[in-house]
Amino acid sequence: MTTKTARAGVGRGRAHRRQRRRLCRWQDVTVKLKSGLKWSDGQPLTSADLKFTFEQVMKTENTGITSRTGWDKIEKVETPDELTAVYTFKEVYAPWQLLFSYTAGSVMPMHILKDLATLDGSDWVLKGTVTHGPFKVSEVVKGDRIVLVANDNYWRGRPKLDTVNIKIVPDRDALLAGLRAGDVDIGVDFAESNIPDLTGIDTLNTFAVPGAAFEHYLFNMGNKWPDALGADLKDKICPFQDLKVRQAFLYAIDRFTIADKLLFGKTKVVAGLWPNSAFEDPELKPYPFDPEKAKALLDEAGYKAGADGIRMGQCNGKEAKLSFRHSTTTPNQLRANVQAIVQQNLKDVGIEFTPDNKPSDVLFDTFANNGTLASGSYELGGYTTQFVNGGDPDPSDGFMISGIPTADANGGNYYRLEDAELDALSKEQAGVADPAKRLEIIRKMQKVMYDNAYVIPMYARLGVSASVKRVVNLKPGPTQISLEFV
Repeated sequence: MTTKTARAGVGRGRAHRRQRRRLCRWQDVTVKLKSGLKWSDGQPLTSADLKFTFEQVMKTENTGITSRTGWDKIEKVETPDELTAVYTFKEVYAPWQLLFSYTAGSVMPMHILKDLATLDGSDWVLKGTVTHGPFKVSEVVKGDRIVLVANDNYWRGRPKLDTVNIKIVPDRDALLAGLRAGDVDIGVDFAESNIPDLTGIDTLNTFAVPGAAFEHYLFNMGNKWPDALGADLKDKICPFQDLKVRQAFLYAIDRFTIADKLLFGKTKVVAGLWPNSAFEDPELKPYPFDPEKAKALLDEAGYKAGADGIRMGQCNGKEAKLSFRHSTTTPNQLRANVQAIVQQNLKDVGIEFTPDNKPSDVLFDTFANNGTLASGSYELGGYTTQFVNGGDPDPSDGFMISGIPTADANGGNYYRLEDAELDALSKEQAGVADPAKRLEIIRKMQKVMYDNAYVIPMYARLGVSASVKRVVNLKPGPTQISLEFV
């Protein structure tokens, strides 16, 4: 695959500036296919299939398309020959690689699908009748199994495994039982709490890999405040506007003990928000556990301990008490155990921390449905997220002012954070095609988040999997399994 991005000539005149604006609005991505590629049924895979895929993704009759994000930035796809496809973008689109490397970029077989009015409910969608990967689908039994068999037409040669049986199990306990009995060879997507059970089975190899997903606590910064929430809640979270208060939380919480004791020393406390990836800033170090420093910061911010030990002070001319509700998902024993440690840590410095947990479908529901995070009805929040998806670091609108959820628009800025510099950097990185320049911007964003203590990064989530010992060369990586919003 090769890419060509327009570059403007250097000049100070008005004509040069017009030319630069005109030239820098577009980007061409040229895809070169290897000769001799075939679908699993033996038919040739050509550039016509790539163009057809773009057309099907954008076809409104295909209601099952997971996302058109990025595809809607493409103006046209041309096929000068059977092995070449040229994608012309309407504007520079930094994460263009995702369109060719992630789930949404799977090539569709034109010779199978071209006569269908819609892909919805088709055999190809439901059963994967024709593929171009190392395996092809042999059997699909809904709710039970998917059986894959070797694809003799795979371009790298026939895989060494004849069959892969993907067994669908109802829960992690059933998966653990299958591994223990030898009915399952590889099990994925275990919880961190399963680690002791897995490591206690001597027939298994257990993998606990720190990933790009991370658990974090967030402050409700109270911007674009919904009228329906009233003034009382906004007054209650007013102390979060003070940098010293936010920093005090980071110094007061013993995240290192949480990682060592509750996560068995298998993960690390994170400083930036792109952990265990090429985009992580190695210069940033986690705030240390220092309760005395936390107390000093709260003293400087004007919050003194009352008779009950909880600090009180003034915020925007009103009395404010450092007493907050914390909302994360329930049921979740690990999160409950973490909350117990955090509760004591914060009590030790004069902050009251009360768990107020919600089912996932309530915590993550939309603004219109009064979702806890989107509606802004929380005080402190907590959940897992990640900003590395398919190898791309785009945080979307997570830190943009326009991303704050409102009655008019949903968005990903659950922090209700307004920071002009962060907003500008978020927009800038999304329009930069140069990977080195984009990395520089992403790391600037991490530094802004770090210096302003806008969130409390807790720890990198673990991707936990296991295999029977006769399975060799299994090497799970940090970004293979997404844990976003769990």
